[in-house]
Amino acid sequence: MVTGEGSFDSQSLGGKIPGVVIELARSRNIPVVVVCGVSPITEKIPGVTVIAISAGAPSIQESIDHPVVYLRDAGREIGRLATEAR
Repeated sequence: MVTGEGSFDSQSLGGKIPGVVIELARSRNIPVVVVCGVSPITEKIPGVTVIAISAGAPSIQESIDHPVVYLRDAGREIGRLATEAR
């Protein structure tokens, strides 16, 4: 399952859509990918892979200025994860 948010942080887990998606998926034993602009979360969340598009860019501003480049990279990563899960 894939969800997303501009900034994925601790508030995202408490009632915002990504948190709800994660809980629903967890109850069904389905892995989740969160695609976001930035994420200060450093600890691993069981069953969740976080792809922050700014992490692949030289700067946050670069990821804002050229989002298609970094979203394309995120899409490739989602495809790789889906292939590994088979």
